[in-house]
Amino acid sequence: MTPLADTPEYFEDTSFVTGDSPVTLDLRAALGRLATSVTVICDGNGSFTVAFSVDGITFGDAILMKTTESLSFSDMSVSAVRITWIADSSYRVIAI
Repeated sequence: MTPLADTPEYFEDTSFVTGDSPVTLDLRAALGRLATSVTVICDGNGSFTVAFSVDGITFGDAILMKTTESLSFSDMSVSAVRITWIADSSYRVIAI
């Protein structure tokens, strides 16, 4: 088992609805640096899209997340994550 070099930051919304969207999670502010590993989990019955930014301003293509799907990136520099509502759902994001 490899020990963590830093404390992970957790973001969660157990009732992600249209009024919450889009939400931008500022990983740089939460960690005090760019995230090097990010996991996004779709826990709800609905879907959403997720997009990543290396500078906190410009976001890449939106990736569709469906029920029970997870998406993980590592060995990257991520400043922010934007989650956009498609249908009522919930999410968890873990950043290191």
